[in-house]
Amino acid sequence: FTALGIQFENSSSLSQISIQNYSIKYNKATGWTSIWGKRDLTIYGRCTIIKSILLSQFTYLAIPLLRPPKKTINSLNSLVFHFLWGCKRDKIKRDVAVRPRNEGGLGLFYPEDFIQSLKITTLSNKSEKI
Repeated sequence: FTALGIQFENSSSLSQISIQNYSIKYNKATGWTSIWGKRDLTIYGRCTIIKSILLSQFTYLAIPLLRPPKKTINSLNSLVFHFLWGCKRDKIKRDVAVRPRNEGGLGLFYPEDFIQSLKITTLSNKSEKI
């Protein structure tokens, strides 16, 4: 069954449910990259698509589910930066791309940092209410 966009199976463990749901969202994000990759976007336009469409796919999964496996994180990193550079090699180091714009970067962030920040923000909000 599905609840709030998360698919559950009675016989699955929490880690299996996490892997399955992250895989579904990863496939959906891959579809978005193929759609938006055909458009002639600037680097900043691609950054906007990454932040607003690709990574937002994982917002609702990141809070209730376990952290995705390292393999999923690595695949997501590859997907993001592959899309950013239009299916070509990276033009600048990834560490530079994730810097804020005022520091010479593109204002992106690593998917792992994005997921971790969602979890921390949720915990912080819950602890303030106590």
